[in-house]
Amino acid sequence: MKKLNFVTKLFGWNIKLWQRERFLDEHKRWIAYIALFVPAIMIPPIFCNLYLGHDDLGEAIYDFFTAMIDITGLIRSIVILRKQRKFLNLFGVVESWYEDLKHPNEHKALETLNQIVAKVQMYSKCCLYSLLMVDVTYAFEPIITHYGKLVVELQLPSIDLHQSPVYEMVYLIQALWLVPLTSVNYVSYSNSLLIFTIFGVFATRHLQQKLMEISQMEDDEALANLKQCVVYHSKIIKFGEDLEELYSLMSLLDISLYCISVCLMLVYLTMDFTWPLLFKGVIVILFLTTLIFLTYHVADVLTNESMNIAELAYNTNWMDRDKEFRSCIQVIIVRSQRPLMLTAGGFQPMNMKTFLAIMRASYSFFSVLRSTV
Repeated sequence: MKKLNFVTKLFGWNIKLWQRERFLDEHKRWIAYIALFVPAIMIPPIFCNLYLGHDDLGEAIYDFFTAMIDITGLIRSIVILRKQRKFLNLFGVVESWYEDLKHPNEHKALETLNQIVAKVQMYSKCCLYSLLMVDVTYAFEPIITHYGKLVVELQLPSIDLHQSPVYEMVYLIQALWLVPLTSVNYVSYSNSLLIFTIFGVFATRHLQQKLMEISQMEDDEALANLKQCVVYHSKIIKFGEDLEELYSLMSLLDISLYCISVCLMLVYLTMDFTWPLLFKGVIVILFLTTLIFLTYHVADVLTNESMNIAELAYNTNWMDRDKEFRSCIQVIIVRSQRPLMLTAGGFQPMNMKTFLAIMRASYSFFSVLRSTV
């Protein structure tokens, strides 16, 4: 794998985690599969417990909520491994983009990008510290408040997993292996989409700045720079298509499970809930809501910024230029008629309108379920 100095700086602990877990190592990814083996073999007992293990609806709701969070984290890990080459290619694109910005004429753009990197690094650190606090609360609450409960409830026919010493072994595996592994991979996957999108916003704004500067140039220089803008625009479009391919289906699964999880936690809140379980559920929901909100907000900004390209291209003094210049402008404007748009499975655009629709849908489902409970 080629050196990714800038990418490592931009993505911080998110990509370092993938490298440490061998998610990005084409020759040693079997190590990652071994690490995921234990979470994977817990899935059948989790579903067995959901199907057989409850007389109390409140406990069933909470166990379903925790199971979905952990299973989604495992699925994200598998997606990274299955699409390893595509992720590596996209990281390589970002790295080469940064190398191109080292040209003396790109001093301002490079300075802006470094400022963005500093803000992203601060966000990543805050996200990591918050995740660690959530993990500690999530993993060790059962043994502190209700010894005998597992982090994620399991059930196997003819086997009592709550008798010592089996209980202690299963609990430690969940607290020290299942929860950290699935949670950090869940969050790092979300963060990678957010950071890629932020970089896309930067690239789009950089193109806008290039188009604004063309009006002040002489004909030959303006045409040469406009041709570079056409190539640059194509690169941005390809970047957006790659993001859509890598993240679209998982985004659809995320919003579907998130909608269900929020709905179930609201139902749980209206029942005879247990305070420690409710507290864990609420902090996890708040954490996930923040991740989804930020991702959808930045994706919305990317779409809006890509639509502005056509207006800035039109505002260049193309009427006073030659035919070749006008043809290049036309290419940019035509391409900009279809804005960059990340979607959830190709069904819904990832923007603030969709985010609000998700929140409304969660409350609507809650109202329906509440009326039947």
